[in-house]
Amino acid sequence: MPKVSIIMPCRNGAGTVTQALRSLTRQTYRDIEILVLDDGSEDDSLEYIARVAREDTRVRTISTPKSGIVQSLNRLVASSGGEYIARMDADDIAHPERIEKQVALISSNPQIGIAGCWVRTFGQLKETWHCSQWDNKVKNQLLLGMTPLCHPTWLVRATLFHRFPYESAFEYVEDREWLGRIFYSDREVQFGAVPEILLYYRTHPNSVTASHPEIQKQKTISLVERLLKGLGVELPPDVLDFHLYLLGLKEEYADTSGFMESLLYLINAFKRVIPDEHKILPLRALARAWQAGVSTENIEEMQLRVGVSELRGGING
Repeated sequence: MPKVSIIMPCRNGAGTVTQALRSLTRQTYRDIEILVLDDGSEDDSLEYIARVAREDTRVRTISTPKSGIVQSLNRLVASSGGEYIARMDADDIAHPERIEKQVALISSNPQIGIAGCWVRTFGQLKETWHCSQWDNKVKNQLLLGMTPLCHPTWLVRATLFHRFPYESAFEYVEDREWLGRIFYSDREVQFGAVPEILLYYRTHPNSVTASHPEIQKQKTISLVERLLKGLGVELPPDVLDFHLYLLGLKEEYADTSGFMESLLYLINAFKRVIPDEHKILPLRALARAWQAGVSTENIEEMQLRVGVSELRGGING
């Protein structure tokens, strides 16, 4: 069996799937299989996938009626045979050394179960996403409702995917939920990333984030509450509201005078779960305090008490 199974769901990707697949067939790491599931496409996706499969026998095709991203991913995982499973989307492009460098990272660090990489976006938006290579930073970002490892960059130990399938109830935020579930289900598993741009991520107005913002918001609230429960973190209702406000899931926080007390409560609750050397939580709180119009005097007191001298980059890095 191949060392790495690369799984790619595709629906109506005729305009991009060939480029995505060829970026995989040209990987410097050759011991791979590429599994593509066509999820009931209404365009010529299946024909384009078949053309690449005829060129490279490592490409295998599965065709199903439309069932959605979660069921497609779980079918692909069940069909894979590699020791590692890599994610890829049908509209992105992998750097030629992506798989080689991620395998080198994960194989030399037995504690790492999921490895990502940095991302450069193209299309509608042009940015660079510096996914963190530090386990504790990734986990603190999860506590803040973030998706710290971009989904199509993942290289995962297959045993994890087989133990923990995606959950249909969290479609549209299935990646964030899955990372959080690993965090509270198996504390020994660590997260990592190759600090290099190894994936080019296509942005467009029909992305999941743009198309389903309210569904994503409500499901994110549910998964944040689930994560806290799984980690054994109990928050009073007012502190939970403050936490959701920091995450951008509540528009307003009525008691701005309570910022300091709520923040200190959160810091003490979270540090019992995971250290926060990168000050992810205080930095987010300071940014929200500025937005909420908290007085300069109170913000300076917050900076002093939480040990952050200034607002700086790094919340998302």
